Amino acid sequence: MALSLSCCCGSAFEVEDTFAGQAIACPDCGVALKVPPLRPPQLRTSGYAVASVVLALVGAFTVIGTAVAAAFGVVALVSIARHRDRVSGAGYAVLGIVLGSGLTALTGFAFSRGEVFDRIREQVAAKQVETDGPMEIVRRQDGYSITRPSRAWGVAVPEFARELNFGDNLLLINRAKNAFMAVEHQDVGRETLDQFRERFLDRYRDGPPAGKRKVEDLMAFTDFRLRDTKRLPPKDGAEVAEVLFDVKHLGQSLAFRVRFVRPRGGTEVYAILAWTHRRRLEQIEPEVLEAMDSFRLLADR
Repeated sequence: MALSLSCCCGSAFEVEDTFAGQAIACPDCGVALKVPPLRPPQLRTSGYAVASVVLALVGAFTVIGTAVAAAFGVVALVSIARHRDRVSGAGYAVLGIVLGSGLTALTGFAFSRGEVFDRIREQVAAKQVETDGPMEIVRRQDGYSITRPSRAWGVAVPEFARELNFGDNLLLINRAKNAFMAVEHQDVGRETLDQFRERFLDRYRDGPPAGKRKVEDLMAFTDFRLRDTKRLPPKDGAEVAEVLFDVKHLGQSLAFRVRFVRPRGGTEVYAILAWTHRRRLEQIEPEVLEAMDSFRLLADR
């Protein structure tokens, strides 16, 4: 890189940057001139490094937020190592990795222990779940009714159900046990109950391709394991089947029990889902089965 100089005699010329900080003679008048030193390049702070710290703090105890924060910190360190003359922020990146990894591990442990966040969950969900009202929930627009097994099971307000991607479907929540039940239904045309069951399970066993995971893939279900699948005796003429399976989601090991009901001569299938942390399933199963047994189709829909 050439440096521009000018002399008091009016001469202007350029010299190589290897002469920076040294004295040279003007080629026209011979006067000694001091070549200015090179200015160090201005460094910019890595955006990934800053994002890493912010995500670790804002996403604390969300698992996905802290995991992404740690990932951003690693990306920042790689970028800084490749462009040391232009990018800085290694300290932020290291802080983001430490916070992200530490909070991810802490959150995973807390979720695995279950009880650690019970009281917090109850307080957070207090305004999102309604425990008052009748025990029997009648959904005439959907053609069924189901009875809550106890007052501990509340009905999620519509806004909260939609936030959890259940749309307008019924969602029941036991805040103390961090347990959930939902009733979904859809028109399946000529699809058999067994075909619908397999298609339903695909949403849990089709994880992202190995080695190609993106940030959004952290939300996917993984480690699907089918524990049991069986047909139950028909109820009021409707076909009934049930499955029990385990998956992992956001670092948690979950257990699902799902009952499928297909009315005789109809084209709809109802799926009654219940899920919680795997080690808690036995605790809620009596209530879950009681609620599933209470499910009935409305004849006057």
